[in-house]
Amino acid sequence: MEGLKLRKCWRRSCVAVLVSASIAVFAYLSVPEAFPRLDDLPPFEKTKAGALSNVRRKELERELFSELRRWDTSSRRFPGTKAGLEAREASWRGMAAEGLELADIVLRVLDPSSRRVYSLTSAMRRLEHLAAQGDSGAMCLMVGLVNVASVRHDFRNFQEKYNQWLLEGARVGHPECWDQLGGRMLFGTDGHGKQESMGLQYLFRASARGYVHGAGSLAIFFRERGMAHVDDARRCYCWSYVADKERLSESEMVWGSATLVLQQLRKEHPPGAKTEWDGLLKELADQDYSAADCIALGKGDIK
Repeated sequence: MEGLKLRKCWRRSCVAVLVSASIAVFAYLSVPEAFPRLDDLPPFEKTKAGALSNVRRKELERELFSELRRWDTSSRRFPGTKAGLEAREASWRGMAAEGLELADIVLRVLDPSSRRVYSLTSAMRRLEHLAAQGDSGAMCLMVGLVNVASVRHDFRNFQEKYNQWLLEGARVGHPECWDQLGGRMLFGTDGHGKQESMGLQYLFRASARGYVHGAGSLAIFFRERGMAHVDDARRCYCWSYVADKERLSESEMVWGSATLVLQQLRKEHPPGAKTEWDGLLKELADQDYSAADCIALGKGDIK
């Protein structure tokens, strides 16, 4: 009799454990943002971080930051939805294995392959620790990581902290912080006052260092200012083209923002009128612009 009671008790305990485990798994899969990423990520080997050269670290950081904003969609570097997402995650895992801790931190919040977003808490704590030790990449990653994770998290919980480190990262000269801060100053967003001249200066600096993922902000800014003059139109198209090259594959360029700018200009200035616009339209259609070309076009009437 006593044995029967024990067996029943054991069965009830097993059922309770299974139910609890099922609930936990369901919660983990349904609301991953409430949990740290628990699956299949190896521990980060900190000894490799120390062995990574500064040159190689800068190369890896530039690629990581350029892909972060498009973490859950196709890009020029990683085209295609499923294949592209899997290739991006594999690339980030390779960076982490090579010694870039920032890539490991990103992967503990973002899972490109499944498009899941996990808890930011531990990642932000680690980034603050690295930033306090002088890691300028960590200073800049805070704002970028919170931005893309804000589909599942309230960015306001982290806004004061990431803005503090964003300013410091820009002060010490990290191009990613220049890019992030420049875009905010250009439009007066995310707690930063509108300072167009300073915003352009930061974005131009970042672009000159190969951080051209802010080209889209520049394209929007110059398009909003209008294209009444040839120089204004060339400047707007140039940044639109560079932004498209950064984010779109070769085949996707035909429906990018640069194409829309060109279509607008052709509508407003039909070819064949034998004006300065004729020469511009031909130039825009044939030219393969770079960020350096756009920078050389200047800021227009903004000092």
